Amino acid sequence: MAKVHLAILVNILASSICFALLFQSMNVPVQAQDSNDKAPTLQVAAASVEKVLELKAESYHVLLREASLLLPPVLKGQEWAEVQKLMRERAFAAVKAWENGDSVHGYYMLKRKAFAFANGHSLDLYLLLSAPNLDRPKLPARPGRLYRADVALAAEINAPYPQVNGQKRFPKGSVLDVIMSCETVREVGDIWPLLRSIIVHYGYVGKKGIDYNPSGFHVYLEFTATVKEDVAGKMMYFDVPSGLDPLQSWDGRKKLLKDFTSQDTLGEIIERGSSERWRGENEEIEANKRKYLKAKH
Repeated sequence: MAKVHLAILVNILASSICFALLFQSMNVPVQAQDSNDKAPTLQVAAASVEKVLELKAESYHVLLREASLLLPPVLKGQEWAEVQKLMRERAFAAVKAWENGDSVHGYYMLKRKAFAFANGHSLDLYLLLSAPNLDRPKLPARPGRLYRADVALAAEINAPYPQVNGQKRFPKGSVLDVIMSCETVREVGDIWPLLRSIIVHYGYVGKKGIDYNPSGFHVYLEFTATVKEDVAGKMMYFDVPSGLDPLQSWDGRKKLLKDFTSQDTLGEIIERGSSERWRGENEEIEANKRKYLKAKH
């Protein structure tokens, strides 16, 4: 019997985890829409894109929260092909695009250096899109209407984690500072050679079995073995509740407004797991692990 292709199994597991997490993050309640209301037109969505590009805020927390109210409600439900046309017309380049048997995904650059910090570092503005594969599980996929449209801030880093964390790029106590400083990230950062990128967006932070939940920040960290070739990568996923919005029901129709005051505060970090991918079969994988990963101290 042929030996098991471990890399294939790892990639399948990684894809399944990624899709589950993306599906979870798409459950962001917005203002409930009556069944008799007309869906927003693509022209309305295009106008909302302009509003997002013009947003200004002292805190990147607040900027993401405001953006989440403007764009996702009018983009979700639009046809993938029509939104792609909008991306091309506005020259919003695809930073990352991939598909699997279930869905099609794309990350698009809306604005470089959209939020600048006093220390000279900055975050780019992304649009994260996902749509179901109507020919599931056949490939190439035939995407349908968007079920996900999140406005995110992101940084392409490609530097060792200890170096990045030592630079204190993000305001103390802000969500990215909290995530970068947590023990779980430190442990991974001490092993993997490079922190490739960070992405954060704002949305519903739901827990199964609980009727009313907070909104907050979804953070994705990507580590890589090397930038010279696609050898391996590791994704980490976190949620951090925020005090900017009241607790609300899953469908967004009910909010607990009594005694609520909006505050730019953060709750406890919720770890949503991680996934790894490695190129090749067992022998190549083990060789690359020895070559690139640092031994635990």
